[in-house]
Amino acid sequence: MSRYEKEGHIIYHGDALEMMKNEIPDESIDLVFVDPPYNIGKKFADFHDKWPSDAEYAEWAYKWIDERGRVQ
Repeated sequence: MSRYEKEGHIIYHGDALEMMKNEIPDESIDLVFVDPPYNIGKKFADFHDKWPSDAEYAEWAYKWIDERGRVQ
């Protein structure tokens, strides 16, 4: 995780689910912006954006969405 702070604003960069679960207290964030894998099947240099099933992708997505609700 990386943390950038300037003039009272903080940007966290890393795995959104892990950071929200382990680093960010309840109701402490004003804005959450995430760029998750979208399960579109695109191959990147070191990552293939494809989950084994739609159900597994949805299960993972609901986890970070729930965490977003907790921290915001």
